[in-house]
This record gives sequence, C-alpha cells and structure tokens, in this order.
Amino acid sequence: MNDYMIVTKEKADCNKYAGMDGLKELVFHDCHIENLSELVKMPNLKTLGFARCTFGNELLPVLEGAPGLARINLHNMDASGLEELRGVENLKRLYLNNVTGFKLENLTRCENIFTLEIDDSGWYDSDIISRFVNLKKLCLYHGTIDNLDFLKVLPKLHKFLLPEPAGNEDGLTAISSLENLKEFIYPVKDLSVYKDCGKIEKIGIASSGVHGFEALEGSRVNGFTVCGSARRSSKYLNEISEKMQKYIKRPYSCSYGYI
Repeated sequence: MNDYMIVTKEKADCNKYAGMDGLKELVFHDCHIENLSELVKMPNLKTLGFARCTFGNELLPVLEGAPGLARINLHNMDASGLEELRGVENLKRLYLNNVTGFKLENLTRCENIFTLEIDDSGWYDSDIISRFVNLKKLCLYHGTIDNLDFLKVLPKLHKFLLPEPAGNEDGLTAISSLENLKEFIYPVKDLSVYKDCGKIEKIGIASSGVHGFEALEGSRVNGFTVCGSARRSSKYLNEISEKMQKYIKRPYSCSYGYI
C-alpha cells in the first residue's frame, strides 16, 4: 500500500480511511469532510493537508488524539479550532495559506511547534511571532513585518525566510547570535551582517544597493537568493553574481524569487 493519498472533490467520509494503517500522508482538495475524528485511529498518519475544504459536525479539534500527527497544511479555508490542537504532542509543523477563523496569537500556546510557514500576503505582527520561542524554521511568504526584533528571542532558528524588507531592520544585527542558523533568505543590503554567522550556508540578498560582499570570504555560504522588486533586472543580477563569485567557492546555487 502507498503511504500517500490525495482525495479530490468528494464528500469524504473518514471512516473509509481509518483502517489504512500504512498511510503516512493524507491530503484533501475541495472536499466536504465527515467523521474527521476517525483519522485518530491511523497510527502512522504523520501529515494532513486540507485545501478549500469544509467540515461536517466535527472540526479540527477532534484530531487532538492523533498519535503520530506531526504536520498540518491548510490552504484557502476556515481553520476554526486549530489553536485547540496544542495537546497533540507530536504536532510540530504548520503551513497556513490564506486561512481564516482563528487568531495567530492563540497558536503561541502550542509550545511544540518548531516549523511555522505562513502565506497570506499580509502584514505580520513581530510581537506575535516573537512568542513562538521554540521555532527552528520560520517562513513568512508574500508579506512583510513591522520589525525584525523577534530574531533576538528565537535562538533556535535554523531557517528564516521573508522576501520583503521589514519596516524597521535594526533586528538584523541579532543573526550573528543565532548559533544554528544555516539559511536566512531576506533582502539584505549590507552583507557584513553575515560575517559572524559561522554555520550559515544559504543567504538572501537585496536586488539592488548591495554592499559588503567581502564579509563572505572564507564563509560556508554556498547558495544565495536575490529578493526584491528589481530582481528581474539583468543589470542588477549580473552585478551581484559577478561580485559573489569573488568571495564564495564553486559549486554554489543561485536563485531569484520567493515573491
């Protein structure tokens, strides 16, 4: 039996999946879902995905007893009750894309969350983000934030992604104190902020006005992402690539985007 299943455009009764002991990932697209609580009978289910789905008389909180559930992905739908899953010990990863029906600050009570990915093209609140103190991976797609001060209080971060500049960037100086930071994708203009990031391998660079390339000499950087509205300009991209080649060793990866 395959360990992955996708169900599309159905009135899905979860009774028929409860006996699939080998299933590790189950994804619903454009479904109306009944008897959601039956999924807690699946001992090896680790990932649940829902896109544009509705629920019958049972909402997300009934998943609290799911023994192996480690990740939930929600896309374009009502996420009412999501914050009540803080009792799921193994739930460590959340991906939220344009969801409604809950407040992000209520999720800060979920102390086991170490991966948080949000994509809602909005304005993120740095004070709320700073309460997710155990985060190892934080990705804020298609939006921006008031300031970067939360970096000072998230010491476990391994990966951070924010493709648009924050309102206040003073918090950037904190990244040198993040001992486990390996990936920091953000439109940085002064690359000297990376100088004392001993483990960093993937970095973000602004698409124009960049300086401080020499700070990367001798570093472990082997990949960079160019972020920003001017990133498609061959003039800027060629300049950045030429300067990067002087300070980081081949082979390295180069990408443009996340916006």
